[in-house]
Amino acid sequence: MGTFKNMPINIYHCCVFKTGSQWMRAVLEHPFTRKASGMECYRYEDDLPGKADPRRIRERFFDAPFPKNKILSPLFIDFEGFQSIPKPSDYRAFFVARDPRDIVVSWYFSALYSHKANERMSATRKRLQDMSLEAGLIESIRVLNNTGTFGAILSWNNASKKDPNTKVISFENLTGARQLDEFRDLFEHCQIKMKEKDIKKLLADLSFKELSGRHQGNEDKNSHYRKGISGDWKNYFKPEVNKKFSDLTGNLIIALGYQ
Repeated sequence: MGTFKNMPINIYHCCVFKTGSQWMRAVLEHPFTRKASGMECYRYEDDLPGKADPRRIRERFFDAPFPKNKILSPLFIDFEGFQSIPKPSDYRAFFVARDPRDIVVSWYFSALYSHKANERMSATRKRLQDMSLEAGLIESIRVLNNTGTFGAILSWNNASKKDPNTKVISFENLTGARQLDEFRDLFEHCQIKMKEKDIKKLLADLSFKELSGRHQGNEDKNSHYRKGISGDWKNYFKPEVNKKFSDLTGNLIIALGYQ
């Protein structure tokens, strides 16, 4: 399937863990998106041993280009790593940000219940199972900080000013009341010309209710689609958890505009 006239040669979907990466990939793989873009998704990790990049997120640099005429999704990467990718002159990129506190809560429950088991995750799950909820959340903050997740999010601040082909969007807006407007703007940025009725149908096909069988806010801890709301961190960040987060991340929340 060839690209349409005036389409970028590549689109890069960049993110960190627990920012709806698989859901966004499903959006980009939806038949309406493929028809409008003329491109299919490509995940470079599928070509690696174990289908995973073993490097920490802030250590992912690339010296070879990815295939042309593809939507690269998802790319778990910081801004410096993204800049290292040899890219064609015609490209578009976007990064999905999310409140790091919600990332912590989502990662904790995923690691404890729903994430696909592998050697590393099984060890993490066993460790979390032996901890209280509060201790487990603090451990999750430590792990995410050590793996560079928080620093990676911060690295994308002002990325649009450094690279006009890049757009930073929030998970909260992509899943909230302004969802239609956000996706309209995102598709416009990516030069994907899609009718509004098709965007609405796409979002209905991939709604939380359609994917989980539950309304947003109704929790299933064993599901990949656990709760489907933003701000859930307020239910879990007790004083000790909040203190540990602040001690490790400093003014991160203010810097990202989530204060």
